[in-house]
Amino acid sequence: MNTLSQKLPGAEISIMQSSGGVMSPDQASTEPVRVILSGPAGGVVGAVKVAKLSGHSKIITYDMGGTSTDVALCEDGPTVTTETIIDGVPIKIPMIDITTIGAGGGSIARVDSGGALKVGPQSAGADPGPACYGRGAQPTVTDANLVLGRIKVDSFLGGRMTIFPDKSKSSLKKLSRRLRLPIEEVAEGIIKVANANMERALRVISLGRGYDPREFAMLSFGGGGGLHACELAQAMEMKTVVFPKDPGVLSALGMLAADMFKDYSLTVFLNQDEANFEVLEEAFSSLQVKAYEDFPSHKIKFKRFLDLRYKRQSHEITVPYSKNFVGAFHRSHKIRYGYNKIGSDVEVVTLRLRAIAKKRELEVPYLQNNKIKIEPKKEKVIFGGKSIDVRTYHRNCFYSGYKFKGPALVLEDTSTILIPPGYKCNVDDWGNIIAVL
Repeated sequence: MNTLSQKLPGAEISIMQSSGGVMSPDQASTEPVRVILSGPAGGVVGAVKVAKLSGHSKIITYDMGGTSTDVALCEDGPTVTTETIIDGVPIKIPMIDITTIGAGGGSIARVDSGGALKVGPQSAGADPGPACYGRGAQPTVTDANLVLGRIKVDSFLGGRMTIFPDKSKSSLKKLSRRLRLPIEEVAEGIIKVANANMERALRVISLGRGYDPREFAMLSFGGGGGLHACELAQAMEMKTVVFPKDPGVLSALGMLAADMFKDYSLTVFLNQDEANFEVLEEAFSSLQVKAYEDFPSHKIKFKRFLDLRYKRQSHEITVPYSKNFVGAFHRSHKIRYGYNKIGSDVEVVTLRLRAIAKKRELEVPYLQNNKIKIEPKKEKVIFGGKSIDVRTYHRNCFYSGYKFKGPALVLEDTSTILIPPGYKCNVDDWGNIIAVL
């Protein structure tokens, strides 16, 4: 730490938390459990930031990388949970509610003992990586997209990385022979299976928790997200997909945009009659005293929450603290579990306080490109079992207000976007592509 401070005088080092804020290195060293999902949490914070700029407060974030996919439902900000299980270990600290599955660009396709096509959760990782990297021979989702023409050889990583389409075809031929199907049909089958896996995760965080995904926009990021987002949105009956600029590094933007905060909690076990205004205010005030001690030189604001449950329940729901917190709990229980028990005793289990030391607001730069005549190149892509013509664009040519339609491919350094037929796209002032079906 001293070496870094010497090299960067005046610089402040912050560590991303799984709850969506940042903390000091000292706190991270004493409470490392708080950084378990820091990378995915940064992506959700960045997605919320971008979504607000584009006019969307209700989004489902979809982050597809090389080995996994992370999804989260956000309604006026990230949803936070205090009950998370990672690798079988229960964790009881505030974390952004993120669901992760083993589906990514490096997910390996195989035929199981029953003759069915499976994709993931095993991954080729970065080394040896997909067969097209030239170091491995296992067929992956990336290889399938390449065989279907959805990834352009001369544009991978902005043209800076050489890939080998022949190796992708060779890896899929092995599956083709086992399944006795044409290679292109096998490639589309891999995409369909991978999409089905990711769709299940999207249903868990939306329909499985009482939310209608049709009321949300999908915000797609990660290196692989752009190739699958629209098809997944259609499967979920979601009409709008937002594609931010530089989607492969949106998590970094989120880390820069995150506020510094710390969470405090106090277990009280109060019944509804005992949890009157004076008792709760006194308890919250004791937590605020701790916060002022931890942030002596900062202006801080507070957010208050309560963990509530029906009497004799073994699980709680966290709701914002208000005068009618009991009513808020009944409504939340109805959304999550499909029923509530108005009139039943409600217990206050834990008080939670978030102390936020606001940073200077991060300003996302406007898209600076001048209006130019854009002449997309026509390419062939296999989609829906047919070879179709698509317009291919380079994203760095777009300007604010530019409009185009699917089918299209949009190429950029950190990702490729597939826009299926039927979508109308608009580029907003910050360079985000808003695709509407």
